[in-house]
Amino acid sequence: MEWDKEAVGYRLRRARRRKKWSMLELSRRAGVKVSVVSSLERGLHRRPPNRDTQAKLEAALGTKLRIPRGNRTAVYFNVPGSRSYLLDELVRRFPDHSQAAAILQALEDWKAHQEALDEWKEQHGGKI
Repeated sequence: MEWDKEAVGYRLRRARRRKKWSMLELSRRAGVKVSVVSSLERGLHRRPPNRDTQAKLEAALGTKLRIPRGNRTAVYFNVPGSRSYLLDELVRRFPDHSQAAAILQALEDWKAHQEALDEWKEQHGGKI
């Protein structure tokens, strides 16, 4: 299975450095071997970490590593934190990736509504 080792390593390293933790500290807090953290960060893992290891790392860091598994196509969106709940709702409603068209349509609808709201706020002095 092909997976983006470098991107996952980058996200893991960035999240760890934001916490100002060493690899040893992260491994201690997550309950995984320091060699696992090291090989993931350096892109040396041949396969994605198992779900348990991934969950431990994510819980310790307080972030998602977004590791695609299998032959699924992963689509990621960069959304301001205040709007991230919308994406969480989309993923909850459409957990089957075969419904990607519905997700994309919902995002287009949201974008159109957001543009209309921004236009209305501009016309009315920024007040709702």
